[in-house]
Amino acid sequence: MFIALTAVIILSGRINRRGLIALLWLLTVSLGLALTSIWSESTVYLQYKLPLVLGMPAILFAAGFFLAASGRTRLFANCICVLSFGILLGIWIFGIDVIVGFQTGLDEEFGGRYQSISRVLAVGAIVLTSMAVTHPNYYARIALFLVSVLLVFQVLYTGGRVGLLVIALAAPLLYFSTFRPRMRLFLMVLFGAFAFLVLTKVDLLSLVSAVWPGDVPLTIQRVLIDYSIQQADQFQLLDRENLWRLAMELWSENPVFGVGLASFPVDAGIGDMRGVYPHNIFLELAAETGLFGLALFLSFAFTVFMARAKGAIAPMDRMIATGVLASGVAISSVVSDFSLQRELFLGLGLYYGLKFPDALVRTRVRNRPAGPVPISRSNEIL
Repeated sequence: MFIALTAVIILSGRINRRGLIALLWLLTVSLGLALTSIWSESTVYLQYKLPLVLGMPAILFAAGFFLAASGRTRLFANCICVLSFGILLGIWIFGIDVIVGFQTGLDEEFGGRYQSISRVLAVGAIVLTSMAVTHPNYYARIALFLVSVLLVFQVLYTGGRVGLLVIALAAPLLYFSTFRPRMRLFLMVLFGAFAFLVLTKVDLLSLVSAVWPGDVPLTIQRVLIDYSIQQADQFQLLDRENLWRLAMELWSENPVFGVGLASFPVDAGIGDMRGVYPHNIFLELAAETGLFGLALFLSFAFTVFMARAKGAIAPMDRMIATGVLASGVAISSVVSDFSLQRELFLGLGLYYGLKFPDALVRTRVRNRPAGPVPISRSNEIL
């Protein structure tokens, strides 16, 4: 499916030479990462992860590049906003448990479903904030900010400490991409508040329990504690700090080529099981593919980010792409693994596509004669 969709985009002629070169480079990066599966000790997790590593980054980058290069960045952003606001209304009307399909108890998909909803809402909040920064209409700017604030509160409710980290990490990236003094102050205060809560490791569950009448519902308890996984029919609390520590230890033992793709849970002593990863793609690449894989990916991302634009970019389009990319960087630092970083590769594609648009969507300015506009013959008669 990934190969077919990529071929359709390329054969349609809507991805230009610069986009095609970047796409081939990204496919080369994916192939380089896949080579490390040769010495991987995983079988179950590798069967799931290897096809995604080979296909997911390329198709998402190509889709993002296609949208931006063909002038559909704002349409894409509007779809994200409608989707996130629709999820928000659905949660308020039907409840979070109905939206994520959760019934009772804990299962292996419990965290994943909440995580997916929280990711969509986080991207929507960040994109809305990005659009509000550069929106020319004052009232539209206010409305976008209000909806983004509602989404942020829902992210914190749904995603707990993970949602807190995502918003906190994305705020400074937006801060450095805007020049509005008031927006800089707002983002600085927002990031400072979130960073204080994260760095001081405030016990959110205890704070909520102190003011909540009666017992705190299970759904709220889930989003206020760290991620749980199943091991030997028991649930153990493996917080992200512990997973990051394990990843760094594995990297120090195998610094050049890592332990092999998808081999993190096996070498960390957790077991060959799907869904166990460091929750930070940079540490994941370092542990599983070593400096070899990490350098491959970072060289691609750095080149895409630092490429000089071929022409002027509209401020709102630039902020939308920055917002998606910021959310991707933030999410990839605390959520999911490399093969499922939808927002990151989509954001890289959007950011790169704006710099090299298709010839069909370039603005053509017609040369008008200097001097006063001539009066038409009909006006002379009148």
